[in-house]
Amino acid sequence: MSIKPYPNNQQDTILTFDTREKHFILYWHYKSMFFDSPKEIRKAFGKARNVPSVKAMEVWAEEMVASYVKQSPSFDKDRILSEGFGPEAHGDEEEPNDNTRMIT
Repeated sequence: MSIKPYPNNQQDTILTFDTREKHFILYWHYKSMFFDSPKEIRKAFGKARNVPSVKAMEVWAEEMVASYVKQSPSFDKDRILSEGFGPEAHGDEEEPNDNTRMIT
């Protein structure tokens, strides 16, 4: 597991980023909290979220997300219809088994 610590960690507040699991761990007020986004880290501080040190943590967290978390590709329906071969590639074609009746 590769952990990247926030460079300005204090004794009471420690922020780390797990590059393998792609989440943040915040140790604050004698408890640890897991977060997936920088906005959630800022919300955890409550009224102190506008303090410059918390804003600096959020900026560092956004840099970590930008450098380590890959954005998932969007669902391209046109490409799937032209190149795909699974059931999603048949588009609006009628399924032959949809209009059948069971003989009893």
